[in-house]
Amino acid sequence: MIAMVMALTIAVLAASVVILIIAYARSRERIDLLYRLRLYTDDVVVRDERSIVPRLMDFVRRTATPLGQFKPIEKYDARMKQAGLPLLGSEFATILLLSSAAVGIFTFFLTLETSYAMIATIAVLVIEDLFVGWRIYRRRNAFTNQLGDCLTTVADSLRAGFSFAQSMEVIVRDMEPPISDEFARVMRDMSAGVSLERALEDMDKRVNSMDFSLVVTAVLIQRQVGGNLATILDNISETVIDRIKMKREVKTLTAQGRSTAKLLSAAPFVILVGMYFFARDNVMFFVENDIGRIAAVLAFISEAIGLYIINKVTNLEDA
Repeated sequence: MIAMVMALTIAVLAASVVILIIAYARSRERIDLLYRLRLYTDDVVVRDERSIVPRLMDFVRRTATPLGQFKPIEKYDARMKQAGLPLLGSEFATILLLSSAAVGIFTFFLTLETSYAMIATIAVLVIEDLFVGWRIYRRRNAFTNQLGDCLTTVADSLRAGFSFAQSMEVIVRDMEPPISDEFARVMRDMSAGVSLERALEDMDKRVNSMDFSLVVTAVLIQRQVGGNLATILDNISETVIDRIKMKREVKTLTAQGRSTAKLLSAAPFVILVGMYFFARDNVMFFVENDIGRIAAVLAFISEAIGLYIINKVTNLEDA
């Protein structure tokens, strides 16, 4: 019963944190405005006395200020940009620490078990990190799926006599996010004095897509040595579209293997939880007995090896 209550508590509190992040993200119109104005002032958020979200995030900003001085926090800045979340790395780290500590303390007072509190704390950290990773993955896939049409539009605009910068304005105006948001960011960087080459390279780092890296390389080479950029983009567009089609075909063909990997990874834990409630003595054998602990470690290693092999077989990164 205690374990069930603990699991429910973790799920509710973690979901609350995620909802607060999403609500804050939707309340902000432009992520770049936040990043640029932070360079000049510490008070860039318009306070809304009617909502608790701005107040909460204002507290997070003040708490996160000391963390921004640490070098490892910079990697979270890149992840926030890739995920499209209007948060600084220090703010995300602060949310991780505060939410995990709150859930851990609440779980301890609820169960009076230190081990449960530690499990709850780690679970919140993992859930929030997986949420950001899921946002990055979904945004990158959406960008890649739009890239073929984007390149075709740019090539047609170049043939119509537009410059590359004017072609990007067409993308910003006519296409949907996330690709329109990324090119809008490039346009804003250029209006602030950043060169086109640097703005595209920064966009390439944010998107982290092999297909778009090919586009950036082609554009940079064309600007140095010349050539028909419209034709080059047409060829890249065909390549990108073919790659997307091939990835979808491979994804369809490997659906069974990927489902097997998910089932194999989830089944032991589901069985373990069920046995904990209905046959607890059998579960405690793997905790209290030396042979049981060795068997549990060997089982974990065997499962990890099996999942690694399945993931290598069904990996789509090199498709």
